[in-house]
Amino acid sequence: MATNPMQRKARNSFLLGMLVMLLISGIIIGGLAFLLITEKKENDKKEKSLVEVCVLNKDIKSGNSVSIEDLMTETKIIGGQATSSLVSADAMFVPENAATQADLLSAVAKINLKSGTILTTDMISNEENTVYDDTRLQEYNMLSLPVKLNVDDYIDIRLTLPNGLEYIVLSKKRVLEIMENTIWLRLSQDEILTMSNAIVEAYTITGSKLSADLYIEPGLQKAAVPTYAVSQAVLKLIENDPNIRQAAKTELFNRYTQAQVNQRQNQINSVLEDYAGQAQTNIETKFKEEEETRAKLREKYIEQLNSPTTVQY
Repeated sequence: MATNPMQRKARNSFLLGMLVMLLISGIIIGGLAFLLITEKKENDKKEKSLVEVCVLNKDIKSGNSVSIEDLMTETKIIGGQATSSLVSADAMFVPENAATQADLLSAVAKINLKSGTILTTDMISNEENTVYDDTRLQEYNMLSLPVKLNVDDYIDIRLTLPNGLEYIVLSKKRVLEIMENTIWLRLSQDEILTMSNAIVEAYTITGSKLSADLYIEPGLQKAAVPTYAVSQAVLKLIENDPNIRQAAKTELFNRYTQAQVNQRQNQINSVLEDYAGQAQTNIETKFKEEEETRAKLREKYIEQLNSPTTVQY
């Protein structure tokens, strides 16, 4: 059937319109499919990158223990910057060495850590914090303390003689409590005997001093090597004391080199000999002062326990 030019033109316009509509629909469908595929890839990538990390819920000082109670777990993106629009602002960059709860066994902070910090393995070390059968809490009020000493600081205890000689008695001990000029330390039996030996000799020698020196970054700084050599009598006592662990004895005897034997004989003993005549009087006087200080502090502590606003030490 013949058609006139107007009909042919209308039909061609209709076909062209349909073709354009199909083309536009194809583009739209293709675009939607691309977006869906892209979103699925991003979601898959996100799911593979999600990890539970440990975030501190309080400040931790360098050298202090980090325990499960100090942490909360959060789900974060690990390994890089998140790009998905579905990722919240608090799940951005997380280092690949983020610590897990398994890393916290006997963990100690190497540096000062702030609340909210994502804990990483290079922020902590796994030093032993085991309490042994011979571990005891000891208090000392005869030490010269730093003005800025605080609880949880780490210290070396040094014995300084009036002739200028100085020895490290105990190294890298954490201050558990402070009350006026008294501090509390956790020590093993061999350390208690070593400290007692140093106290008696400090009391014997007029002008000597037992002092505490602060560590700057205890989480990073290694413990100093003790240089104080106990007397032969105390060394023998340590050797025969059944309460002292064999490992501690071995460490002490390995450290007790010939140089320390010579130090004891030629340096400390020679100074002690100068005070042989007044040793007992000096020691008794110092012990009496120590007991008086302890009695006053105990009285104050009891008063605080009985007061409405108790201060815990």
